[in-house]
Amino acid sequence: YKAGTYSPQSVVSEITQLQQKNDLYLAGIVNVKTSNLDNHWVAFTAIPYLPYTDPAYGWAESANGAWKIIDFGTAKVGCGVVPNNVQSEFGFSCP
Repeated sequence: YKAGTYSPQSVVSEITQLQQKNDLYLAGIVNVKTSNLDNHWVAFTAIPYLPYTDPAYGWAESANGAWKIIDFGTAKVGCGVVPNNVQSEFGFSCP
C-alpha cells in the first residue's frame, strides 16, 4: 500500500501473533500500515510460506488499547466493517 504510515514494531508483532493463531499455512505478515485518517485501523498483507494459497490482506482495529483482526481474505475484505474513507485511503473499495 502506498497510503498509511508503517506501524510501530509493537503493533506489527501483535498483528502477526493474532493472525498466525488462525493461519493454517503460517503466512508472513508484511506491509503493516496504520491509516492516516483514523489510527484505530491497520491494513496488512499475508504472504504464505507454502504455495497452497495466495497472498491475502486484512484489517485490524484497535479498541480499548488492544488490536483485533476484523477481516481477512483475498476479495471484498473489510466491506461493511471498515469505514469507506479508510478503505479508499488504501486503494480499496466495496461494491
